[in-house]
Amino acid sequence: MVYFGEPILKRLIVASVEYIRKYILSKTVLVIPDSHATPGHDNDRFEWLGNLIVSVQPELIVNIGDMAHMGSLSLFDVGKRKAEGQRYEADIEVTVDANERLFAPIRDYNRRNLRAGEAPYNPRKVITLGNHCERINRATQLEPKWHGHISMDDLQYEKFGWEVIPFLEPFVDDEIVYQHYFTAGLKDMSISGLNAARRLTQIDGRTHVAGHSHLLQTHREGRGRERWGIQVGCYFEHMEDYLSVEGQADWWRGIVLLREVDATGYCEPQFITLKTIKRNFS
Repeated sequence: MVYFGEPILKRLIVASVEYIRKYILSKTVLVIPDSHATPGHDNDRFEWLGNLIVSVQPELIVNIGDMAHMGSLSLFDVGKRKAEGQRYEADIEVTVDANERLFAPIRDYNRRNLRAGEAPYNPRKVITLGNHCERINRATQLEPKWHGHISMDDLQYEKFGWEVIPFLEPFVDDEIVYQHYFTAGLKDMSISGLNAARRLTQIDGRTHVAGHSHLLQTHREGRGRERWGIQVGCYFEHMEDYLSVEGQADWWRGIVLLREVDATGYCEPQFITLKTIKRNFS
């Protein structure tokens, strides 16, 4: 009979668990692109997405940022007619409503499970703040009179269970890096352009996922550790007024699923259009 002492047995158990987690277990990550909750445009798309989340049940939800549009704090509109009627309170209200609509299907699902004696669905939820949300912090820096009167807390992200990652700080999970946008160059400009996804794969040996541009771009590198550069598009139906219709025709509208994610950073991207989500989950 072979006898394993406690230290050896403990090491074997730890090694076995780590092997299973690294090479056998996998999970699904749902990435929500820039969704721009905006006064005057309905938030139905968030309820549709909540229904999809209940159906897919990803273990991790990453909101890539710019959930709040915050047009009332736009420096581009100062002194223009467009700024008339813009209200901070309305920007906050529509963003809170977006979160209410997003998580209502999950709450309903969990209530049904509770009555049936089944376990609730409780995914991890992370938001990497975007430049539109950052307008709140910028306003308090440029206009000190707002300090103590407005803050990021007004968006109530923590109330809805989001882990909040500050603007331009990365969130890393299973060797995949998520950030609203990544920067390069001496001026820390956002990585953009036709080759942006390829440039994301060159940051280091990991997959990088970004939003901001509203474009869908992907690039895969297979040499060494397989990795992806992914720009995830946007998640809203309305047209914006700062860019031509032709320019917005290049925007991709939908969500991104990363399937079979394991601890090495391996993933299999899947792209679902907003049109498909509306048809199947409205």
